Amino acid sequence: MNIKLLTCIYLCFFILISNSVTSKEFDKELIRQHLQTTSYSIDADASAIVLYENTSIELSYLYNSLRKKYTYHKLVKILKADALHEADVHLWYKENYFGKAQKIKGATYNLSGTEVLKDEIEKDDILEKDIAKRVNTVSFSLPSVKIGSVIEYSYEIYSTSADLLFTWQIQEKYPKLESVFSMEYPPTLEFTSISHIGATSKTFQYEEDAEKSADDFAYFSKNASTFHKSFWKKKNIPAVNDEPFVQNKHNNAQRLEMQVTGIYTSIGVQHFNNSWDKINHELWIEQRYKNMLFDKNSFFDKVLDSLVTPSMSAREKTKAIYTYVRGHYHCNKKTDRISNTDLWKLDEAEDVNVAEINALLTGMLIKAKLPAALILMSTTASVSPIESFPVLDRINYIACAVKADSDQLLLDASDPNNVFGTLPGYCYNGYSWILGNTGQGVNLTPDLLLNRTIYNMKISGFTDSTATMELTKKVGVINSAAYRKAWAKNKDQVQKDLNSIKELLPDNITILATHLDNEYNPDTNLVIRYSCMLNLDKGPNMYLNTNLIKNYKTNPFKSEIRKVPVEFPCKSESVFFTSITLPADMQPDTLAQPTAISYNGGEMHYKKIMSYVPEIHLLTISSSFDINTTSYDADMYPTMKEFFQKVIDNSNEMITIKRKYSK
Repeated sequence: MNIKLLTCIYLCFFILISNSVTSKEFDKELIRQHLQTTSYSIDADASAIVLYENTSIELSYLYNSLRKKYTYHKLVKILKADALHEADVHLWYKENYFGKAQKIKGATYNLSGTEVLKDEIEKDDILEKDIAKRVNTVSFSLPSVKIGSVIEYSYEIYSTSADLLFTWQIQEKYPKLESVFSMEYPPTLEFTSISHIGATSKTFQYEEDAEKSADDFAYFSKNASTFHKSFWKKKNIPAVNDEPFVQNKHNNAQRLEMQVTGIYTSIGVQHFNNSWDKINHELWIEQRYKNMLFDKNSFFDKVLDSLVTPSMSAREKTKAIYTYVRGHYHCNKKTDRISNTDLWKLDEAEDVNVAEINALLTGMLIKAKLPAALILMSTTASVSPIESFPVLDRINYIACAVKADSDQLLLDASDPNNVFGTLPGYCYNGYSWILGNTGQGVNLTPDLLLNRTIYNMKISGFTDSTATMELTKKVGVINSAAYRKAWAKNKDQVQKDLNSIKELLPDNITILATHLDNEYNPDTNLVIRYSCMLNLDKGPNMYLNTNLIKNYKTNPFKSEIRKVPVEFPCKSESVFFTSITLPADMQPDTLAQPTAISYNGGEMHYKKIMSYVPEIHLLTISSSFDINTTSYDADMYPTMKEFFQKVIDNSNEMITIKRKYSK
């Protein structure tokens, strides 16, 4: 039989047998109530409230291929202008004989007096577009949307599913009054579920009872001979709130992940993707990553001959090759899989992605007889991987690891401003996997990163009303990379960032000139030099803050209660050194006592020391603030908040400098 005809017949049959509870109708009276509501107790400050959300996935397995019907229905109340974008909907799907987006409906509800007005989208409002090979997008905007509107839309997508992971993202940007998720699949499929919900559901015998339940968390399941069905409903879900010092907010959000990990056959269950070792075998052997890296790539030879010599150390060879790849290839997008395991074809491509650039780097290092490997990881834009089980969709980045002399170096050549030996901060997101004959797991945490910033201030040249100050800021290597990347995108940002130090300085200091060193060398620290004028009071006493520059002017921890861990982006050392050469007629009245404040056995530490040498009229003040551990449980929050306040109070301490012979 013609395969196209067979698929069409199967599609029609699949649509006809789909009869489960996937959504519900909302009457005008309920819509009217929500249109009249201007604030919700779940979050009085929310910009929008998801009134109802229903995701239904129905799977079948035919001719060694998964077929998927995905149904989605959403009802949202718009409360503020910054949520109006919710009316713009974009759907993606893979187009083939089975792929199709259909039954697209959308409407906006508004009040006119007490009358509910319904404005529906028209067929001509739906825009379909091919965006890549076999990938289509469907877009539409709901009409007449304004603050106070209720919007509703639904659609179905049919596809030959290459996905093995199906996720219920329970907690998102806006609070939800009710969210429903259901899956129906043949008993030949085995799923592994990973839950991050933190609540116990009430189980029901019938789906209809679970759907109508007033319980905050309801569950139903049925295992029949021809299908398995699972249904979850959760109510009163708060939004994921942005809090200071959260490295990855996705880790804290409620979600449920269902990953296909096996197929039942006549000889038992055929398992796959249920261990890191199987992921390693799939990529290393089945997808030919080993061959890609170790096969003869003759186009490397000429390049390597010009880059490395036998007398160079392993580190020197690594840096030479890395610098070449970093500067030679242009990265067209940050995340994607390797499109072609023939490296010579990637070398000839105009644009390559992160994974491909780092594959070229790894292959070139191996060609130079250096022990390099690809490393799979997740960025902080994705949920962190876990050692016990590999969730495929969490892996969204590939970099390079190499042993050079005694150092283990992590390399990402995809950006000209990435630092040699250090990955971008967003790559330090937990468990990662180094591909190889056996492969091995490594834990990439922000504790592996150190950003050391040094401020040096010299004050001299006193007059009755002014003094001169030379300020040098040696920016930490992590922040230096961030500055360079921002400046590469927007040159106007350079002066804005240089001027930002004004916010840290006292109001009586004026910046006269600025000079920037090392702007274009990504493997060095940026050095910023400021020439300043210090405006002084003319009275008998001069008052100076003992910390002219502070880490924090106010406590960054505002809330009384915190529910998520405190996560700093990296370990940090901030060093401040001030030297003041006073005139002969001035001297400090008293010196502050040495200060040392530690948190949790030195995981964070602040200290300050002052000294005065009268023979040369030199007053020095040195202070430092170190963060030596980057992650702290939420129950440590109260004592951490107290520690920060002590540091800030000490930073605000003043010193009096007297004129000896004032009248």
